[in-house]
Amino acid sequence: MEFLCVGQTKLKVVLSKAECDAYNIKSIDSETKDKALRQSLRRILDQAQEASSFRVTNERLLVQVYPLSDGGCELFITKLSAISERERRAVKASDELLTVGSRVSVYRFSSLTELTLASRAVQDKTIPCDVYRADNGEYYISVTETAMSGISDCEVLSEFGERIRTLPLSVKGERGQLIVRDTGFLVFSRL
Repeated sequence: MEFLCVGQTKLKVVLSKAECDAYNIKSIDSETKDKALRQSLRRILDQAQEASSFRVTNERLLVQVYPLSDGGCELFITKLSAISERERRAVKASDELLTVGSRVSVYRFSSLTELTLASRAVQDKTIPCDVYRADNGEYYISVTETAMSGISDCEVLSEFGERIRTLPLSVKGERGQLIVRDTGFLVFSRL
């Protein structure tokens, strides 16, 4: 199990297929009210607090689950106090602790021009995405595609760049830099 803190308000947890099976994560859907599943998520949070700086104290959490092609999954755990008003309204309307997402997609672009053209082609500029720049001049978009965000709007990105499995760790680390958080399409469509 891997933990990555995104500030003090969000935690990314990557689970292997065996870990998903052990915690019964594969059975999560938007109607899940399973007590055993909530206990599993609590155990994962306890491990996260031991292994990282992410801390939770009597807060409501938004848990998003994205399956990986190898049978594992990614969990994004966000403190509800930290999400935008638009997202908060959606969560309040469903009154759910768990929100199931479709996928996290990563696209690689060989130039700023390709990234700009791709961003202009996306119909809904408010879809959250992060943009990274690698030391070699390549750009990466990491976009969380959910039913609410309009997956079809993001499919056009493949016309300008290459869809890859995951964001390379080197780009998140010493060989790259996060240059825009959440508003990548909006920022780069204006260039």
